[in-house]
This record gives sequence, C-alpha cells and structure tokens, in this order.
Amino acid sequence: MTVGGRGVGPCALGMSIFSYDLAVLERFPSIVGGAIHARALTNPPSSAALSGAYRDEQAGVLARLGATPLSEVPSIAAWRRAFRGFGVDPTGYRSAAEALLRRLTKQGSIPSINTLVDLGNLVSIRYALPV
Repeated sequence: MTVGGRGVGPCALGMSIFSYDLAVLERFPSIVGGAIHARALTNPPSSAALSGAYRDEQAGVLARLGATPLSEVPSIAAWRRAFRGFGVDPTGYRSAAEALLRRLTKQGSIPSINTLVDLGNLVSIRYALPV
C-alpha cells in the first residue's frame, strides 16, 4: 500500500494482520480467507431496496435448492468436511451459512436485522458460504 508516495505496511496504518495457524494451513493448503476492517460506519435499518433484494434472494435460493439436501450443496459439504477434519461434528455445530440456509428452508424466510447483517446474510445465502 502507498501513502504519500511511500510504501507503508498494514501495521503502520493501524491495521491488524490476519493469518491462519500453521496447523490449519498444513491440513487445508488451499484455504482462502479474508477479513474486512471498517471504521466509522452507521448501521441503520435496511432500506426498502435492500429489504426487497434480500427477500428476492431468499426466494431465489429456495427455488434453486428445491428439495436438495443442504449436505449435498458443494460449499456446505466442503465446510462439513473441514469441521470433521478438526474433530467437530458438523451436524451439531453448523457453519454460519448452513445455519442460515437451514433456517430459510425450514421457516421460509430469514428476518431483517439491519443493513450490515442483512448484507452479510444475503451474500452468505447466495453463495452458501459463511460471511
């Protein structure tokens, strides 16, 4: 990153560095992750446009899933394998994405919370990945 024409590392900008433990990297060498650090945000109730997009996404996800068991969704299956790899029962401790999709398929909808939560949930159910 450059600030004022000079290369500056994340620590100089007051940013934290995200990294995986070596044991995780050894067991899952192709793992990819990321983090978002945001400051000075407001988090109002979702706008009408976001609420509509969120409802539409939920309906689209339900239509795409149909009767497919969540355990057969490729990204959910991958998270279940990862949980098992760490000695965790994936049916007792579900990934955030699986928990959201499970709620959606059982209850028919996921309630709106606020802008940031709704955005994260929308992305999570769209791609079946924890956000």
